[in-house]
Formats: sequence, C-alpha cells, structure tokens
Amino acid sequence: DGTAVRLVDSAVAISVRTSLLPLNDEVQARLSGRGHWAAPSANEALLDFDICGLTGHHPLGGERGDVYEVGILVERPLFASYFWDLVIMNLLVMLAATAFWDTSSPDLSSRMSISLTIILTLAAYTSSRPNPIAKAPYVTFHDWGEQMCMFLVTGISVQNVVAVVKCGGQSDDAPPYMQAEFEQHQEPCELGWCLSRNVDCNGLILLLICWFGLAFYSLILLL
Repeated sequence: DGTAVRLVDSAVAISVRTSLLPLNDEVQARLSGRGHWAAPSANEALLDFDICGLTGHHPLGGERGDVYEVGILVERPLFASYFWDLVIMNLLVMLAATAFWDTSSPDLSSRMSISLTIILTLAAYTSSRPNPIAKAPYVTFHDWGEQMCMFLVTGISVQNVVAVVKCGGQSDDAPPYMQAEFEQHQEPCELGWCLSRNVDCNGLILLLICWFGLAFYSLILLL
C-alpha cells in the first residue's frame, strides 16, 4: 500500500520535527511513510496546548524493529486564558491605586473601601489555582504574579492610612487630633504634580517603582 506509513522500516521512519501545515491529499499521500506528520485537526483535541513537533525512534537501541515509539511535543500558547488572569490582576492593582485621588472625605473608610474591595477580589483569584498547577508543591509563576499583586494592594492600603492620618484634618468635620496632625504636616497635604496631595503623589511614585521592579524581576524568573 503506497499510502501506508511503514513505521518498522528504520530507513523510512525519520526522527525529525515535522511541520503541522495543512497538506492536500496528493501531498499527504506522497509523504506517507517519509517521516512524521500530524493532521492540523490534532490541535483541536488539545484545549490548553499546541502541538509544536513530532519525534520517533526505535526503542532499546533498535533491537526491536517491530516497535516504534512516537513522541509528541506540545507547548502552551503565550496568550492563553491564564495569561489574561495575570493581566486582570495587574489591572486590579491599577484600580486600587485610584484611591490616591480620593481626597474629598477625611474618613479612612472612604479610601479603604476601594482597597478592601480589590483585596477581596484578589483573594478570590488566589483561593483556587488553575488545574495545570493545582497539585504543584512549589510556587509557580502564576502564584508569584498573584502574590505580587496582593503585596502591592496591601502597600496601597498602608499608604491610605498614612495619608488620612496626616491630611484628614483638612476637613472641618475631622476630629481635633486629626486637625492638630494636619497643622504639623501641611506641606505633604498640598496639591502635587499628580493632581492629588503630595503624600499621595509620593505614594504613587513608590508604587510604580515597586511595581516595575517586581515586573522586571518576574521577567527574569520567566526567562
């Protein structure tokens, strides 16, 4: 049969990585038995992976000519659903940073309502690991991304406490001790370059430094 793949013929079964480009019937029949080839529909059966190559060899050093092992090389697509999970978590950190511009109220609860909502959302993300790493005993890159975002949002919450303690006395409705604290820290409470108070602008700079530093370190871990 001219279309049969003769796997037991070591001169015909070639151990090479083979393209997955679609082939018409004529080309497929001509290449049958001349190497490894997978139909493009094979990728459809893999939800989280893509086939990137095929290999094959006779086991046991070629002593068994009637046995031929085929290996399938797979890779996870870069822009899979788990990639967008990391993007969403970083967007949540950006949303938490909007609390830096919440200066209309002297109450800490006004700012912390934003941060705590983001923290609860991140906690929901980190409570369950994706299926491919659910049983991994070590910290994966996905776990590291979640921990990094939680650390940044926690830092934003701490900065909110500092800003309210220093500048909450700007309001006439603030308690006397907050007004006294404001009298001692008027300069940090003035309008800054970020269109918020100086203390919030400084917090924004510190957040960006930590954020980009951790992102750079994450890329080093990934590469």
